[in-house]
Amino acid sequence: MEKNHIKIKKNLVQKLLKEKNITYKFILYLF
Repeated sequence: MEKNHIKIKKNLVQKLLKEKNITYKFILYLF
């Protein structure tokens, strides 16, 4: 479960890194 969650989160981060403006907003939203 945890490994899968981390994997999904890693994928999201990689996608968001392509759109840096959204990245920080999204990360702040998650945490």
